[in-house]
Amino acid sequence: MAFADNFVELMFLILLVLGLFTSLLTNLTFFHYLIIFLFGIIVISLSSNVKKPSFPFFIIIIGFVLGFLIGTGKNRFLIFIIFILGIITGFLLKNKIKPHLKK
Repeated sequence: MAFADNFVELMFLILLVLGLFTSLLTNLTFFHYLIIFLFGIIVISLSSNVKKPSFPFFIIIIGFVLGFLIGTGKNRFLIFIIFILGIITGFLLKNKIKPHLKK
């Protein structure tokens, strides 16, 4: 069994555990909101580096978010909404900054 065959599943599992530990190590709700918002922005910047984001890319990202949501235990819907707002903010920032970088 080659590493390349199981890359997506392995990365999903690693990011699931990373998201779980990240949410368990931060006790303050504000930091939960801040971390997931920044992760939403990071997702957009990573997807812009990939020429064509594919389904496995999104599965890997869902691993972190799912692990983070499992670890928080409360306000899961609000945290998911903040993640979506982070994605929207990252998209808007990318579109606003990218034309200035081409000059």
